[in-house]
Amino acid sequence: MPAEQPAQDSPAGADHTVARHLITLANGERTITRLALRADLNAVQDLHHQCSAESRYARYHGAKPRLTGANWAHFTNQRRGLSWITTPESAPHMAIALTNLITHPNDHGAHDLGLLIADAWQSQRLGTALTRLAHQHAVRLGGHTLTVSTHSSNHRLHRILRGLGARHRSTSGGVVDLVVPLGRT
Repeated sequence: MPAEQPAQDSPAGADHTVARHLITLANGERTITRLALRADLNAVQDLHHQCSAESRYARYHGAKPRLTGANWAHFTNQRRGLSWITTPESAPHMAIALTNLITHPNDHGAHDLGLLIADAWQSQRLGTALTRLAHQHAVRLGGHTLTVSTHSSNHRLHRILRGLGARHRSTSGGVVDLVVPLGRT
């Protein structure tokens, strides 16, 4: 399992919505996950180019080649939720993953998880670490539910979520909606 710890420049008791998280992957590579900023849009666009149509489809339910400025403004609006960028420690300007934790507009205790990982960085347990990070933040925010919509073929994410106690809510057109009650670690 990857090791996750606050970066050395994150003081104890710091607001972990802005802290940097170091994650050591299964292959030994170290990554940094930090709060996404509006200025990260170009790096996020490059991340989309590192992802196959299948990876983008699993995240967006369509092979979205890039985010619009409005999409990115929504993801980085902290009144609506939190988004994190993950980079290799050795290349801090290269985004390799985007994690979104967006609060449902009609239920502020429910948070929707979105995750996009560059194809070359998959199968290194990064998705597991990022899902757990988002889960922990949803709990800290006082949430009661984490929701995820993904394609039925996204077996890796299904397995990660089952480990957090996910329940199947519905399936429509190959898209599976899962619900994770919060409070479990």
